Amino acid sequence: MTYVFKSRTRNLHVLCSGFVFALMAAISAPASADVLAFWNPSGTIDSSVPLPPTSVSPNLVSAGNLTGGPGLTNPGLFANAYEFDNWSGGAFDATDYLAFSTTGNNVTYSSIAFSLYNNYDGSGNWEIRSSVDSYAATLSSGTFSGIFFGGQLITADVSALGVQSGTVQFRIYTFNNSGSTNPLQRGIRGTGGSGQGLSVIGTASAAQLIGTTTTLNASPNPAVVGQSVNFSATVSVGQAPESTGFAATAESKAQMTPAAPTGVVSFSEGATTLAGNVALNGNVATFVTSNLAAGTHAITATYSGDAVYRSSTTSIDVVINTAPPVSSTTAAPALSLQALLLLSLGVMAAVWRFRRYTHKNL
Repeated sequence: MTYVFKSRTRNLHVLCSGFVFALMAAISAPASADVLAFWNPSGTIDSSVPLPPTSVSPNLVSAGNLTGGPGLTNPGLFANAYEFDNWSGGAFDATDYLAFSTTGNNVTYSSIAFSLYNNYDGSGNWEIRSSVDSYAATLSSGTFSGIFFGGQLITADVSALGVQSGTVQFRIYTFNNSGSTNPLQRGIRGTGGSGQGLSVIGTASAAQLIGTTTTLNASPNPAVVGQSVNFSATVSVGQAPESTGFAATAESKAQMTPAAPTGVVSFSEGATTLAGNVALNGNVATFVTSNLAAGTHAITATYSGDAVYRSSTTSIDVVINTAPPVSSTTAAPALSLQALLLLSLGVMAAVWRFRRYTHKNL
């Protein structure tokens, strides 16, 4: 009986120890990287049309279209690939790239996987850069060769980005393109054509919007009836939120500079809209009116928010005074030409008499 009890106790101890070990492992294990955004050119028949993402992670706010750089030209109709002509046959050319973007908060980027495609033969170099440093440095690079009517899968390490919040645009460049037939045609091959498309891989916290504060100014205030009043609404943004498990380092925090807010601002008084959907211009939306009646007006500015930033609102009181009365003093009527002539003759006669009188008495 004692042996059975000890055996069961030992088994329970082993079971509990295993449970605790598994729990600690689960807590300490880092989140696995997922496909954050995916572009699949299968079915594409015109490479000049921007290609929207096929899927976007629910933890990502959004992803931008796949587009070609200004140095590339359209090769015409083409199926199952997003492809362009005129890639550099020589040194790196900053205008020859495929661009795509992702927007999110506390995104840890791991890699970018893409099926580099060429309908002909040839080899060359590829590079990936990002908007984090204005495309100055190479995030990842390599070579390719022997691509013919398929897609060479390339996995580029972009973990050097660290943790990012806001929008990051990536650019894929190719150069030193060579081959015996049309070596300057390159692109991304879709799954419908023996390729695997384009993927951004990493981890991201659940999408959280960044807070904003809207302030409103009116000038002049107070004003008078009929006078133009300039309203200026300024949208200020808070710090990007951090989620548990994605604590940023000092270096990555310095990189977490969200993009400027977009969206619109509406100006209203009570239920009356004075100006709706005024676009932001450098975080500021402006509105001018001279139609406010005499009295005190509670004017509200409401920022709509966008895919990254939360909405916000604010109000101020604007005082409109009655215009001062126009002076009742009647201006002297203008003299007619005839009156001016008679006045001139009178002055001349007076001067002549004065001179004659003075001459007699000398």
